[in-house]
Amino acid sequence: MNDDTPRTPAEALTLALTLAITALTDEQAQACLEMADTLAAQLTPQQVEACKAASQIAASGVWE
Repeated sequence: MNDDTPRTPAEALTLALTLAITALTDEQAQACLEMADTLAAQLTPQQVEACKAASQIAASGVWE
């Protein structure tokens, strides 16, 4: 079984940002960004930046 459930706030933020980038509707993207804001408050600015970079890389693979 493949369990992709985020285990840390950083993993959850990366996933939320990736979903926001790849969302099919503005409403879905907004919901993901609201979750991301909540998660980002638990992390350092450096961790948030790392999550942003990781989500961009992850999202780029979705459309290829």
